[in-house]
Amino acid sequence: MMNRQGNVAAHMLAKWGDIPMDYNDHIDNSDEDHSYDVENDEYDDEELYDLAVAGCHVAVTYYMKYIDKQPCRDSEQTGYIWLMDCLTGNETKCYEMFRMKPHVFLQLCNVLQHTYGLQHTRHIRLEESVGICLMILGQGACYRMVQERFQHSGETIHRHFHRVLKRLNMMSMDIFKPSDPTFSVVPRHIQKNSLYMPHFQDCIGAIDGTHIQVVVGDDKKAAYYNRKGVTSFNVMAACDFDLLFTFVMAGWEGAAHDTRIFLDAIRRQSVNFPKPPPGKYYLVDAGYPLRKGYLPPYKGQRYHLSDFQRAGRGNHIEERFNYVHSSLRSAIERTFGVWKNKWKILKQMPPYDIKHQRNIIVATCVLHNFIRKHDREDEGFNWDEHDLDRPRSNRSGEGSSRQANVENIQDEEMKFVRDKIARSIGGL
Repeated sequence: MMNRQGNVAAHMLAKWGDIPMDYNDHIDNSDEDHSYDVENDEYDDEELYDLAVAGCHVAVTYYMKYIDKQPCRDSEQTGYIWLMDCLTGNETKCYEMFRMKPHVFLQLCNVLQHTYGLQHTRHIRLEESVGICLMILGQGACYRMVQERFQHSGETIHRHFHRVLKRLNMMSMDIFKPSDPTFSVVPRHIQKNSLYMPHFQDCIGAIDGTHIQVVVGDDKKAAYYNRKGVTSFNVMAACDFDLLFTFVMAGWEGAAHDTRIFLDAIRRQSVNFPKPPPGKYYLVDAGYPLRKGYLPPYKGQRYHLSDFQRAGRGNHIEERFNYVHSSLRSAIERTFGVWKNKWKILKQMPPYDIKHQRNIIVATCVLHNFIRKHDREDEGFNWDEHDLDRPRSNRSGEGSSRQANVENIQDEEMKFVRDKIARSIGGL
């Protein structure tokens, strides 16, 4: 490359030799009102030569970059060939690269094409576009690594990543919803477990918040610092007991209190929060208010499963209620755990525009649900498929920001429901 640049520059400098070097030759002396001091204004040959070299450098750079471009990604194995090898070879390779098995990958491509309008481009098939996006999300891979793997320029990688990201966010409106919108059927996870049935037969899911680290400008950091001193989004989500997200609201600053976000979600119609019908409720933790349709544990008593594992389940009726409540509500902790473990980009968010960072969070939640719906054997979910009673995992970087006094309202009906369940649990 440097030899080619040198040859072009030498040719241009040779041409420069034909240009008159005497600046005075170009001065128009016909106007007597204008006189020039030749000693002060004349460029000597050395100065003109330096200008010529600088001009040649600019011209050569432009020529090499935009006119006589040499491909940097020149491997014989194109990105599409490599992708097809992943999809048709051992499924482990596809799973490791794209965080899903080949049949799920192809189903995703089909849905994105026929439902959300993702199409082939002149040079890249949509399967390759999807592969680019999944590799960035699943591996947390930088553009340079993906450029080398798919043999495309950084601009091409960027464009196709965001094309797919946009469609995944469009899909969120259809995939974040209860499998049974009427909540008329008792969840299977509750039905089959005597620890929960019949005490929690009217429970429809669990709600919690989690923090995802984000990159923001210095002028915005104060609003995004959570209680651990990390800039983050405070993401509120609801899930069912099949570990599917039924609601996701990303975008609130890390400094925002969980209760404030919760109240905004249940009051603002535009976010389409799936509200519980009469007689049904979500489980929430002690940081949320006791409101109709939302059941927290008793305050002032042990709650987290790890506390009970160290000292037994407890004898007090409120502690026994808290134990079962914590065990059932751990579904949301498990859902967060599976989601964060699969999509590595969530551990170190790239410095995109804040809107794109939010879109990445939503897109990975969409993919979480899509995989769960289309592959019940996905190993990413197996670690907690039948073990929701294990101690809850640490939620790195969260610094949970609770504010119990945002709305200090105790709903009498839910207090009655909680006391009734506590009594029914009896001598567990």
